[in-house]
Amino acid sequence: MASLINSTISHFRVLEQIGEGGMGSVYKAMDLRLQRAVALKFLSPALVENKKALLRFQLEAVAASAINHPNICTIYDVETVPPHHFIVMEYVNGSTLRAILGQQGRLSEWDVAWLLEQICPPLALAHEAGIVHRDIKPDNIMVVPDPPHVKITDFGLAKLAAETAEVTTAATQGFCEAEESRPALFSADAMITSLSGLMGTACYMSPEQVKKEPVDFRSDIFSIGAMLFELLTGAKLFDGATQIKVLESIATFNDIKPAALKAGIPHDWLPILTACLQNDPEQRYQSVNTLLFDVSRLKKRLRPIRSLFSGTKDSPVTSRKKSTTQILKWLALPLLAALILIFSVFGRRWLADLTSKPDAASVEMASIEVTTTSAQAYHYFLQGRQSWWRYDDAGAIRYLQMAVEADSTFAYALCLLGVLYYWHDRSAEGHNCIQIAAQQLARLTDWEKLLVQGFLAYDKDDNHSMLRFFDELVVRYPDKIDGYLGATLACEILNDYDKAIYYLRQVIEIDSSHIAAHANMANQYEWKGDLVSALSYAQKYLQLILDSNDVAGVATAYELVGTYHHFLGDAAISIPYLQKSLDIDPVSREAAQMLAEVYALDGRLDAAENVLKAALAIPIKSVERSDLYSIYGRLAAFGGRFVDALSHIEKKKTLATEENKLEIYKEVYSGHATIYGELQQHQMIRHELNSLISIFNLTEDDLAKWSSYFMIQFQCALQQKDFSLCQRWLEEGNQVCAKSWLVSASAKLAREQGDLATAEKLYLSKVEKTTHPFWGENIRDNYGLARLKLMVGDFSAAEKYCESALATRHILIYLERTIYYMRTIALLAEIYEASGNTEKALAQCDRFLLYWQHADPGTPLLLEVQERKERLLRKQIAGS
Repeated sequence: MASLINSTISHFRVLEQIGEGGMGSVYKAMDLRLQRAVALKFLSPALVENKKALLRFQLEAVAASAINHPNICTIYDVETVPPHHFIVMEYVNGSTLRAILGQQGRLSEWDVAWLLEQICPPLALAHEAGIVHRDIKPDNIMVVPDPPHVKITDFGLAKLAAETAEVTTAATQGFCEAEESRPALFSADAMITSLSGLMGTACYMSPEQVKKEPVDFRSDIFSIGAMLFELLTGAKLFDGATQIKVLESIATFNDIKPAALKAGIPHDWLPILTACLQNDPEQRYQSVNTLLFDVSRLKKRLRPIRSLFSGTKDSPVTSRKKSTTQILKWLALPLLAALILIFSVFGRRWLADLTSKPDAASVEMASIEVTTTSAQAYHYFLQGRQSWWRYDDAGAIRYLQMAVEADSTFAYALCLLGVLYYWHDRSAEGHNCIQIAAQQLARLTDWEKLLVQGFLAYDKDDNHSMLRFFDELVVRYPDKIDGYLGATLACEILNDYDKAIYYLRQVIEIDSSHIAAHANMANQYEWKGDLVSALSYAQKYLQLILDSNDVAGVATAYELVGTYHHFLGDAAISIPYLQKSLDIDPVSREAAQMLAEVYALDGRLDAAENVLKAALAIPIKSVERSDLYSIYGRLAAFGGRFVDALSHIEKKKTLATEENKLEIYKEVYSGHATIYGELQQHQMIRHELNSLISIFNLTEDDLAKWSSYFMIQFQCALQQKDFSLCQRWLEEGNQVCAKSWLVSASAKLAREQGDLATAEKLYLSKVEKTTHPFWGENIRDNYGLARLKLMVGDFSAAEKYCESALATRHILIYLERTIYYMRTIALLAEIYEASGNTEKALAQCDRFLLYWQHADPGTPLLLEVQERKERLLRKQIAGS
């Protein structure tokens, strides 16, 4: 491209060239209309030859221009003045991070943390807008000196470059095929190296970019990890003789630890690097905000010195000068690897030297005596246990994995990791961890033996023995918080919430600011049905996290407070808390579900649907996406959109693997059968069942182990008034169906047969034990009692049971609750009509139709309510 200096293009006077690369040349220019300095990036001819790719880029540039953040280089316009295609951008008077690295080499830990705190928030904003950068690297990070801040440049250019490279390399396929030694992954793309400038620097690409798989925001997280490695070491993580070698190493990369240890990465950064640089996107950080939380937490432990960027002493740099203590520390490490260390008060003092500046929580935790062969493992264990206590499960798993990798015999770390694995549907790994811990019993201290035996009983589902071991632990070692928390878990499993609260009070007496104790106390009161106390402890839990200046776990705290306001019916208060939780942790399925529930019950079904759409737009793990499809299906059913409900539930099948395919298909069938039953489409229930049996070659023995099979067959027989068949299904399902369902089903059968006394007795046996009306655990039984009381003309009692059913707030947890909630509103209208209260009956019809304003036409329940409203209106007019 000929020099453009001093030329005028459109209304821009080109002043000087300030950069050049494979994507084109960058010039400083003066906007003659607005009289401001701008940067013009002229795209190279290779980029603009692919017209389709260019159009996509222009659209994305427009989208990127809508992102308003002080750390993003603003795109003002995309213009074409033949033969030039150029982007008009904010002019940034600063240095690229690449230039700074060239001058400084590796950066201090403080400066690295400062940079990430500048880079992550704008990226998070872009990701929320659905925009992925795709080319995060030091060249695209500008540092502006006054005031010190970062600007991210070149959003969207990498996508255009990649698409252009695909077209260009297609013509070179023959050359690629000649390189027989190359893996198939690169056989058609070897000539990408000739377009390296267009593609962006290869060494920062993610594995999915290299493999040409779908790319989402987690690709940027991998690129941040690659850049982070370079910032801390001064060397590129992926560096080979050729770019093909670099691409191959990225595609097959699976473990950062060898490279990190070789390069001398400070061990505090290793969990962060590990969580960024996973080959599988689902194993990385699931949001930039989570990465930012960990960086901010690490930064608080760094020693204040002078910052390269701000130049102020209150912006520290950890130069890690070799003090006498530190020299002795490193000399001691080889000896530590050969010894079993018992950390006590001396361990706490030693750990204070190991870490630059431990926080108060770390000092408290270091007083615990644990058996390990590795000082580094102990350090990770403390961080992992602290994360666990803050309900930051992802952080806890990360740190505890690091602890176990540093010492594979670390029994306590193995136990905590095992429990977390169980909680996150990784039971095989959880069992393995606890079994390995049990093999270490002979070498443990007495209190550790009791703790491991307690968790071993947990692994065996022997909950009474679990409680016995932890009871003994707290009696013999009353200062061990760990014992009280283990006993609390055992009591929780045994539904002994009062005793769990007793143990938690002991923890709070030992440490009045213990975060986990307050959070757990909120949970126990919720399970007792005392929402006022639950909310009080949840608010204290949130305040403790906010006061700690450590954001880990804060999203869960906001969610918990919002949930209790939701259960108490305070939608206006609940929504900001739940939205704040989602803003911090966009991948939280629980917060999304709760917020959708609040909106749905408030009659704002469009807002509820938008929450779930946003949650599904974010790349998440398959199990979480599957759950969201179910929740979306329930929301659609809540609004009477059963066709949409069937469709969303059906989507779960797309996530099935060979290991869980049968289970997923069973879940889909159960959901479909519930909906078909509501629509009185029994032939569809039988059709889908036959299809399921055929696909998986299910035998009678297979069906006999499946509780939903009996439940669905019973419901079909009941709707067809085949009472003898109903009784048969109850008897055959007695061994596999939950007792609570069997009682409800028996009550329903007795009611339909006219045995109202038996039906009422069975219903009451469940309803009278209800302590969580907000959960809706007995919504079908309250509905059944209301229906029964209507049959005998006891309108007051019927109304009371309907109101009990409608106290349900947790409507999207099960499809059955969603359907019974709407049935109950329709029944309440029927009760008021039967009792002669036309005004109240009409109000309930309107309430129902507000929720079902977009319902599928012709649905039986919809027709019933519409006909009732018309009848009531005619009666009202006639009466006037």
